[in-house]
Formats: sequence, structure tokens, C-alpha cells
Amino acid sequence: MMKTILKITGNRGGAPADPQSGRDDVLKKIIFYGLLALLVFTPLPAASVNEWSILIIELAVLVMAGCYLFLRRKPVIGAVLTPRLRWLKYALAGIFGLVGLQIIPLPKAVVKILSPHTYEFHSLFAPFFEKSRFTSLSVVPSQTFVQGLELLTYVLAGFLVLRCVTRWRQIRTIIYVLVAIGFFEAFYGIYELSTKNPHVLFYKKVYSLGSVTGSFINRNHLAGYLEMILPLAIGLVLARIDFFSLVGMTLREKILHIMGKGILTNVLLTLAAVVMSVGIVLSRSRSGTFLLVFIFILFAEFIVLHGGRHRFRRLWIRNFVTVTFLLVTVISLYIGIGATVGR
Repeated sequence: MMKTILKITGNRGGAPADPQSGRDDVLKKIIFYGLLALLVFTPLPAASVNEWSILIIELAVLVMAGCYLFLRRKPVIGAVLTPRLRWLKYALAGIFGLVGLQIIPLPKAVVKILSPHTYEFHSLFAPFFEKSRFTSLSVVPSQTFVQGLELLTYVLAGFLVLRCVTRWRQIRTIIYVLVAIGFFEAFYGIYELSTKNPHVLFYKKVYSLGSVTGSFINRNHLAGYLEMILPLAIGLVLARIDFFSLVGMTLREKILHIMGKGILTNVLLTLAAVVMSVGIVLSRSRSGTFLLVFIFILFAEFIVLHGGRHRFRRLWIRNFVTVTFLLVTVISLYIGIGATVGR
């Protein structure tokens, strides 16, 4: 009889199941998959620069923050990060305090002392300024409030990442999603560059017709976005570099090893890194091209500084970075980087 009850309840330890723990698991999943959904969504509608897309981001973060508040057992930030984030709390408090100071009405004499130009602007253009006793430091308080709310949304999203993304599996999933989105942006931008009537998703492309922009409008913004993701792709391959150790294997074993899941993932990550690098070059962003070279130089320096006792492993890592950089260079020269160099 007892075995039947345990089988039905799913509790094999004899203790009653904790419904609060199950609810916390559901809420944590909502937060984590909500963060993944935001990573996928935000770059697509013109990099989410329009009001409606920003509103969706704000509502999504608000829902996830609500889920966090309802957690019975809230995740704790690790002991390593806690002292490092202490200064950030004071910095953020200062920033939002400054935003609030810009919005709230202050006596006109105070505003005249703190910001004479703002006082002069209000005196020239604000209706009924002479009759009012208070005014704000912000020229347009409503816009300051909107921008402050958007900034608060990003801070809350970062807070949720620090609190709820605590496992290596979650971090790895986020990196894979970012690399996939970066690959899509670069590949889609390269494809649209080769068509006669390029588009930015569902809209006709009007600006930067000779540059890769992906679903972004500004080519420099795309280059900056890919430059943040590219080191993640390279770093993830380097973290998995043991799969390239084929020494001592027969030809058959090497073929089976190469056809395995591990090496396939590394090849796909390397392909994504190459495509993103080419996308940065073809964006014709001068800062993007410079930072692309800097990224590979930086990784080369890391290889020199790290892995002193593992010379063979360091050799494989160095060869990987070198081959990837040469591959990007050859492809870029073949496609043509004259316009970028000309700029």
C-alpha cells in the first residue's frame, strides 16, 4: 500500500513533496526562458530602437521581475561576486538619484544655480514660467522619465541574470543562443547584400545599401553587436579544444572522432565565428574592422600567457586561432575589403 502511495505522489524519500519548491522551479524556468526569448527578440525588429519593441522588452522584464519576487527561496549571488558588485549598487543608486533629481520640480532659484542654461531655456519657451514657482532640471521631464524607465529595465534584466543564471549549463545555453543569433545576423546581412532589392526583415533597406547590416539599421551598431558575440564563440571553442586532440589515433579513429558530436559542435562554432568576422568586415565599419583584428591579437596574447605546462594543448589553441584568422583574412580579401580600407 505504501509503495503504491509513493508511486502516485512521486515521493520516494518518504517525506511529503514541497509544493513551494515546485512552484519555485516553474518561476525560475519562466525567468530563464524569458531571458533567452529577449536575447532572440531584441536584435530582430531593427535592433529594438522603436517604442513598441522597447515596450515589449519592458513588459517582459516586468513579468520576470514579478516572478522573482514570488520566489520563496531566492537564489543567492556567489561569494566571489558579492564584494565585486558592492560598488555597483552605489553607482546605480547615484545614477537613478540623478535621474530623479532631473525630474522632480525644484525651486526656480535652485535650478538657476545648478543649471543656468536650463533655467534660461525654460524662461524662453516654457508656458506660464513667470507665474510658476518651481521648474525641473530636465528640459523635457517626460522624456527623462521614459529614458530612466528604460535604463531601469536593463538594470533589472542584469539583476535577474546575476541572480537566476547560476549554473554552467544555463551559461552555456545563453552563449549558444547568442552565437546562433550573431551567426544569423551576419549570414542574413551577407545574403541581403548580394540581392538586388535588399531588405531589413520585412522592410525595404534604405540606408547603408553597400554594407552588411543584418536586421540593424546602422552598420556600426551591427559591428558592435557582433564584436561582443565573436569572443564568446572563440572562447567556447577554446574551452572545448580537447576535442581536437587526435594524436595517437588511427585514421579510422580520427574519422570517427571528427564525425562525433563534440567536433561537429566545434566546427559549427568556428564556422559561426568566421561568418561573424566576415560580417564585421563587410559592414564597412572602420572601428569594427580594427577591433576584429584586436580580438584575435588579444586571444593570441592570452594563449602566450596561459597554459605554460600544457605546451601541446597550447599549440593546438594557437593553431586554431591562427587558422581562423587566416581564413577570415582570405575570405575578406576574396570578397573585397577595398571599400572599408578606402573609408
